[in-house]
Amino acid sequence: MKLTHICIITKSVRKLTDFYKKILQISPSIDMDEYAEFELGGAKLAIFDSEMHGTVASNSLIPESNKSVIIEIAVDDVDKEYERLCKENVTIVRKPGDQVWGVRSFYFKDCDGNLVDFYTHLENQDL
Repeated sequence: MKLTHICIITKSVRKLTDFYKKILQISPSIDMDEYAEFELGGAKLAIFDSEMHGTVASNSLIPESNKSVIIEIAVDDVDKEYERLCKENVTIVRKPGDQVWGVRSFYFKDCDGNLVDFYTHLENQDL
């Protein structure tokens, strides 16, 4: 098995795509009105229109209601990314800190309320 995509269902593909363009600092590889997709190191972050998704699996998902999933993205420098996103007025949930499982990370919310974790593995950690 291989995880290939994380897909966010949203009421506003454009708004969420623009948010991720800003925080990821890349353009989507696919950018349509109903669907966008970002290439992230072998996996993809997809953004899909809720009405269009409803034609595939009616009433299976509710946009802007994530309360159980964290989108985790490895970055080179957590503190640098934290400072950059603070200037972008991103909603920070947790400031940078070291975790016992060997990463330094911070949490923030995207414009739909999804929780995102930017993290970096700490040096000299046996995981």
